[in-house]
Amino acid sequence: IPLGRESVIKPALPGQNVELTIDSYLQFVAEQALDKQVKAYHALDGTAIVMDPWTGELLAVANAPDFDPNKFWKFGDDARRDRAVMDAYEPGSTFKLATSVIALEDSLITMDSHMPDPCTGYYYFGNRAWHCWKKEGHGSLSLAGAIAQSCDVYFYQLGQKIGLTRLVAGGMSLGFDKRSGIDLPEEKRPIFPTSLQGTSSALRGSCGRNTCQPRHRWNTWRFPGWPPWPRVCGVPVTIRITPVS
Repeated sequence: IPLGRESVIKPALPGQNVELTIDSYLQFVAEQALDKQVKAYHALDGTAIVMDPWTGELLAVANAPDFDPNKFWKFGDDARRDRAVMDAYEPGSTFKLATSVIALEDSLITMDSHMPDPCTGYYYFGNRAWHCWKKEGHGSLSLAGAIAQSCDVYFYQLGQKIGLTRLVAGGMSLGFDKRSGIDLPEEKRPIFPTSLQGTSSALRGSCGRNTCQPRHRWNTWRFPGWPPWPRVCGVPVTIRITPVS
């Protein structure tokens, strides 16, 4: 007994367990696929998530560049940042689903509706041609076909049909101006217009989302009154990580 003082050692009390929704195999595949694409396109960074649309559980969350959590002190803040919730990205073609929902709710179209101009690879609006990702065009498509083919020309026209004011209001009703509520820290608030006042025509409708938000919004529309919030923590009983077989 050092210095003649008695030392009493008490057994440690176990803390609470945490159950994760992450699937280790999907996490491995997502990390490998993301790393491959970032290198292939010489991108500065990237992020990918896999979500169960029925429950909102995140099965994989991958960021690039990443870091070794066992040696986190060797990596800078940029590598340690959780880009899936802390960075804003343009929603891109995922907003075509929001456009479809708004038009369907207003009974402007049905799943079988075609736009006046078929897709020839571009669409003239204003003083310029707006291109589709498919240079040769998709031809005349129904809404179902335009969603399946992600036809830009179809949704250019559908956006005009809806109108900018309704698009902004519809986006807000779907929650695009709010955080998703995921149980991860530092979720970035989305950049989304709440009105058209004070915005130029070039900037109106521009927005930025984190990666988790668009997927949650589709779930909210598909199952009204039952939004499965994105989450990575389940019941606090045990660690659940699916082993790679």
